[in-house]
Amino acid sequence: MDYFTESLKLQTQVGNKEGIIHLITNIAGLNYRKGNFEESQKGYLKALELAKEGDFLAEEMNIYKELAVLEEAMGHFEKALESLKAHQIIKDTLQNQETRTQLNEFRAQLDLQEHQAEIAILSKENELANLAVKKQRVFTISVTLVSLLLMILRILFCMLFTKSQKV
Repeated sequence: MDYFTESLKLQTQVGNKEGIIHLITNIAGLNYRKGNFEESQKGYLKALELAKEGDFLAEEMNIYKELAVLEEAMGHFEKALESLKAHQIIKDTLQNQETRTQLNEFRAQLDLQEHQAEIAILSKENELANLAVKKQRVFTISVTLVSLLLMILRILFCMLFTKSQKV
């Protein structure tokens, strides 16, 4: 218990609220095990207050569960039930947040895969377009060369024909 108390002083000096909540909860748990139910209850309620102020939902959830056990041991069954309900509500909230986070990550991953597939398709289309342009150039150059060759042959035949008529 002395170690927890000393550690609590240090966490308070540093201003680590989550650490303070953990230590107060641990001290309250020790008091519960020793049978000091009143001290334990005070500690859990103080830790719960700090957890609510700091919006530490996971800590709130755990404290409510510990409070339910304590209140049952004290014979406060209505309060124990209320604490268990609060524990379950927060647990559901945290699970819903986790599910939403996982769903958002899945959607982001799916969007990324769709974009990558789209990029791959556009790249292939670009390659095909470039290939078509190259084929068109080759065809154009071939037609030009054949036309040029035919013109040269025609000129040669004309020259030969005019030369043969002179002789």
